[in-house]
Amino acid sequence: MYGVSPLTFFVAGLLTVNIPIEQGIRRLGKRAVMLSTRTLMMC
Repeated sequence: MYGVSPLTFFVAGLLTVNIPIEQGIRRLGKRAVMLSTRTLMMC
């Protein structure tokens, strides 16, 4: 039973941290799309 409690704690931490990480990934994705469209227009 001892090996389960740290796991649940880890999962709970991931869920709480997951929201800001998701927002950061979306921002990076938007930047990547803008950069790719710019490079396509340059070519």
